[in-house]
Amino acid sequence: LEAFASNGLSICWALLGLVFFGLGLASKQRVYRLSGLALLGASLAHVLSVDVWKLGTLLRILSFLTLGLVLLALGFVYNRWSDTLRRFL
Repeated sequence: LEAFASNGLSICWALLGLVFFGLGLASKQRVYRLSGLALLGASLAHVLSVDVWKLGTLLRILSFLTLGLVLLALGFVYNRWSDTLRRFL
C-alpha cells in the first residue's frame, strides 16, 4: 500500500481528470473540461515516460489499465454526444 501511495500518481491524475471533465460537462464550465483534459494528458505523459521504467509489474499494469479505461470512457462519451460536446469544447 505504501508503494501505491508514492507511485500511484498517474492513476490519481487520470481519475481526477475524469472527474474534472465530468464536472465541466455537468456545470457547463469550460475551464473544468479543459483542465480535465490537461490532467489526462499529463497522466498519459507520466505513464509513458516514468511509470514504464520505475514501477513494479503490478503498479505498471494498474497504471496502464486505469488510464486505458478512462480514455475509453471519454472516447465513448465523445462519440455518443459529439455534436453537443463540440459546442462546449
